[in-house]
Amino acid sequence: MRIFLAGPFTAKICPDEGAMRHDDISLVQGLISLFEVKGHEVFSAHRREDYGRALLPPHECTQKDYEEMKSCDIVVAHPGNPPSGGVHIELGWASVLGKPSILLLEHGKDYSPLVHGLGSLSEVEYIHFKDHSDLFQKLETRF
Repeated sequence: MRIFLAGPFTAKICPDEGAMRHDDISLVQGLISLFEVKGHEVFSAHRREDYGRALLPPHECTQKDYEEMKSCDIVVAHPGNPPSGGVHIELGWASVLGKPSILLLEHGKDYSPLVHGLGSLSEVEYIHFKDHSDLFQKLETRF
């Protein structure tokens, strides 16, 4: 299965370091590893752009991300809190393209009513998690 992994990116880049914080990189790498160990192919803009160290220009990354979205089988997305505009756009693409999605929602965080209601328009599975350990456990049994 080909997975499009979506999550907050540019807002997570530390200006002093020119890349995402270590904890944020570890989360993305952990998700990628979990899926790849199970035999899935994973697209991640985070990995492609070296976690912020090699950002592509907007016209290029938008086109490339959209092409990856069209070729994926499923979208796994964390909308972010505060919300990531990029992830929300990707969820719109997924919905319009008829891609099933798994939304990773952290307990106690606020998400847009449109995120909660996306399942009324397209195939969406919601995974609510307490912390990263809980998330990985739930994904391990799901995949």
